[in-house]
Amino acid sequence: MCLGIGMSYFYAALSHAERFGFYNSCVTFFKLFWLSIKANQVIWLFVLFYVLISRITIASFTTEDPTPFYLIIYSFFRFGLFFYALGIIVERFFNMVFFEQPEQPLKAFLPSFKSFFMCPQRLANGLPILIATFVTMNHFGQIKAVIPQLNPFSWDETFMQIDRALHFGIDPWVIVNLFLGYLPITIVIDWIYLLWIFIIYGVWMSAAFAKEHSALRTQFLLAFLLIWTIVGNGFAIMLSSVGPIFYGDIGLQPNPFIGLTNYLAQVDSQFSLLVLQIKDILWSSYTGTGSIVKGISAMPSMHNCSAILVAIYAWHVDKAFGKALTAFAGIIFLGSIHLGWHYAIDGYLAGILAFLIWWVAGKIAVWMHTLPESQIYEAYKKRMTNNII
Repeated sequence: MCLGIGMSYFYAALSHAERFGFYNSCVTFFKLFWLSIKANQVIWLFVLFYVLISRITIASFTTEDPTPFYLIIYSFFRFGLFFYALGIIVERFFNMVFFEQPEQPLKAFLPSFKSFFMCPQRLANGLPILIATFVTMNHFGQIKAVIPQLNPFSWDETFMQIDRALHFGIDPWVIVNLFLGYLPITIVIDWIYLLWIFIIYGVWMSAAFAKEHSALRTQFLLAFLLIWTIVGNGFAIMLSSVGPIFYGDIGLQPNPFIGLTNYLAQVDSQFSLLVLQIKDILWSSYTGTGSIVKGISAMPSMHNCSAILVAIYAWHVDKAFGKALTAFAGIIFLGSIHLGWHYAIDGYLAGILAFLIWWVAGKIAVWMHTLPESQIYEAYKKRMTNNII
């Protein structure tokens, strides 16, 4: 990550060194970078508050210790570069498919990387948000891992009963399996469910490293942080649950999901399912028998909440983009039930919260862009662009 950020700074400076000199170019870019941080000070204050609350919660109410900051910095340097590069690839792909649409995509793909790194406005917009989001997601993972200590799993039977009541006495997975319960379809959904992380991250990268510092961009990035912290941690602690796929594992009987788990095991015997591999990893971590990947939490569904959020954002960017990500969100919802990760009510609540948080974030974003720091940043960017041109 350090190398990636260093390269970004270096390329940003080089893009203007020929005209203004290397030293002046570096000074200009770092000023732009600092103004970007100040323009997003509300986001930074929220992140710092969340980090403080997370660390106090872990230290005071669990047997775990908060991850030392030096380890967070180490992981930032060690793993950040890979995800940074991967995110740029996905972001460039999205832009080419939905917006640029070149006649020869393969030939245009590599030059698009150069244009990305040679744009100081993009880098100044994106790098501060990248750091803030990395720190947030690190602490999100720490809290998610200790949810059973903060509030032992106790809501699964209630959610199962609510699901039945909402679906005329039938378990939603039974209804979904009438349409999706076929080996080829299950395999495809299993892979799409895994690809969720790349889609979400790609849309996030596209917004974070956008050239414009718009209220829409700020609304999305703030909403993104809010759903992972408030929904992914806050609501997950209050509504602590494991989901259908772990229902029998925590000793709940009778298990109304035995038919679903048997079907998944049957498919897995013919074609290895990722869902069952991940389930084993999470369960072994929960029981203390292995794995460093931790965190079982069903309600609300972050898969659904984040997929709906990016779909909402996409509709404000481009109609075709919105249609594509709405279809993707629909597949994620059905897949979350079909693969046993979530109750239907998990997805319903996630959708409500996604729209509510999007609305709240929009109000805050409009206010943020009236602050002097945001206006100074915009004015400096425009002056810088005019000087370059």
